[in-house]
Amino acid sequence: MSSNSSSYDLPQDIVNTLLCSICDGYLSCAPVMEVKRNLICGRCDKNSTDAVLQVAYERVMSNFVFPCRFDKHGCEKRLLFNSSMEHEKQCKYRILHCPALLKIPCTSKLSACELRAHFEEHHRELISSDGQFSINLDQEARCNLLMVRDVVTIIIKYFYDHSEGCLYLKVSYLCSEDELIYYKTQIINGTDCDNSLNLPQQQCDLYESSTYLRYIYILLSHCIVNNPISGLFNMSSNSFSYDLSQDIVNTLLCSICDGYLSCGPVTEVNGDLICGRCDTNNTDAVLQVAYEKVMSNFVFPCRFDKQGCEERFLFNSSMEHEKQCKYRILHCPALLKIPCTVKLSACELRAHFEEHHRDLISSDGQFSINLDEEAHYNLLMVRDGITIIIKYFYDDSAGCLHLKVSYLYSEDELIYYKIQIINGTNCDNSLNLPQQQCDLYECSTVDSTNPLKLEMQKYLGIFGNPPSLVFKIGICFYVDCRIFARG
Repeated sequence: MSSNSSSYDLPQDIVNTLLCSICDGYLSCAPVMEVKRNLICGRCDKNSTDAVLQVAYERVMSNFVFPCRFDKHGCEKRLLFNSSMEHEKQCKYRILHCPALLKIPCTSKLSACELRAHFEEHHRELISSDGQFSINLDQEARCNLLMVRDVVTIIIKYFYDHSEGCLYLKVSYLCSEDELIYYKTQIINGTDCDNSLNLPQQQCDLYESSTYLRYIYILLSHCIVNNPISGLFNMSSNSFSYDLSQDIVNTLLCSICDGYLSCGPVTEVNGDLICGRCDTNNTDAVLQVAYEKVMSNFVFPCRFDKQGCEERFLFNSSMEHEKQCKYRILHCPALLKIPCTVKLSACELRAHFEEHHRDLISSDGQFSINLDEEAHYNLLMVRDGITIIIKYFYDDSAGCLHLKVSYLYSEDELIYYKIQIINGTNCDNSLNLPQQQCDLYECSTVDSTNPLKLEMQKYLGIFGNPPSLVFKIGICFYVDCRIFARG
């Protein structure tokens, strides 16, 4: 028996009989299924209508610990049933295909902990001491390198497509004890080393034996100045970061916005600490350099964690997420005759409109204005799961429509809208305006957010001076085709 009274060790001779018929790993993770007398573990895909869930087995095994599936290669970890997969994904004894690639790939399979020695013996020319590599911009290049930083082994994979002028880059770590690992990319002019560009910090993924999937891309024509014939890339890793205890995090709050002190510049004014989100036009503000230096090693929750967000970010890396977090707090934009005063999470806004402002939900993005009457409305529209806010203000004295079309949040897509103007007295008489990009929705008035301004005088002659016009907003999506196979 183990010392943990609520879980027990299985004898090894029994464990050796509990093997998955597909991957040969232990039946140590759910769902465990049976298909035609074969038992299949939770690691493996079971695309069979005959698969039967082994409920009794899972209930009994929930009391037992299993070895790591890589115990035969040296791992001594023992894990409670259904707790092994996260460890096994990054176990230092897991079996990998050697990633070495210069002209031809290496075909060796070995434990992750053996990879560094294997490179030193067989692929020394692919070991980078400083994370630096160069490419000629008129030649295709593909290579996989190994770099060691603070005993963490890093795999750098890159593919340069000279026909697109695009570099696909993947930086991964082999093993790490609970830390988040980040890297920075510096692009240096190959003919002038003083001419360089630092790109934003990125998080390393755990290394898996895979091809160029989920790579970031760098469009070099936008990055390298003065048109050099080559570019030099310098990779540096910010090796370790740690979670702060939540009771400590709860004491690190901005005195203005009450958000976490998770982004710089952090300043102090009369004993109050202020985060980088808030504007402090105060000559007495003192920059908290020591705090920022220490906190650069820690990750913080999103400031909207109390509303349900589970994302965590390295210090000074959360603001971009928080701007479009689906749990961020907004003032309801509903406006008909008087504005709504409710504050709620962005992800709750659609349900709030359906319950309280159904008359302001537009199914087709269409609204009309009388050209001799002022109009001021905010509407909600949903397209393909994306919530769109349409704000408009028609100033009849100036004959001008101010229009703002925004999205609440979106997974990586760029969102565009098109405007169709229709003669209010003749629906066959219409005009399509050029496509515009939607902005992320922020709580602001339509006249303070650089809205699209449409001067009606330009269009009235086309329509024969009707008393009213109808506006129809159409939504379309654009995803950059150079980013492919995103997992």
